[in-house]
Amino acid sequence: MENFIFLSDIQNGIEEREKVNKGILQLKDGGLIGDIYIWNDGSWYYGESKNTYAHGNGVQYEVDKNDYCRYVGGFKNGKYHGYGKYRHFNGEYYDGEWRNNNRHGKGTIIYSNGDMFSGQWYKHYREGIGVYIYNRPRKRTKGFKAFWKNDRIAYYIELLQ
Repeated sequence: MENFIFLSDIQNGIEEREKVNKGILQLKDGGLIGDIYIWNDGSWYYGESKNTYAHGNGVQYEVDKNDYCRYVGGFKNGKYHGYGKYRHFNGEYYDGEWRNNNRHGKGTIIYSNGDMFSGQWYKHYREGIGVYIYNRPRKRTKGFKAFWKNDRIAYYIELLQ
């Protein structure tokens, strides 16, 4: 009797190899469509991968209930790492350095109210010297320069207009 190879078996084998090669498939409830990995909630990732994780440069669009955000930049072992830009559904925008999914290093954030902070971050908290600029200046001041410790102001100097 001859051995037959069914087309579906070949296709399944190719898909399994493609999943391993493409990466980030440690995350559940999704599927690979071309070069884009898509989750059931509408989130998706496109970019480089290594050892089944997003690794290198890529784009991730996340959906959480009715909220969404977009990250473009570096990844390491499935987490934001290196330089990247992050935009949240509420209008908040961060442009800067990341480490292990946290703002870490130099970066600038524009808050949803239009205020802006530019300075140092440590594990997602403002840390060290940074400048905070108001969207709408207040009583002869356009903002302040401060020394931050654990996301709290230790001391500051107002920036006059």
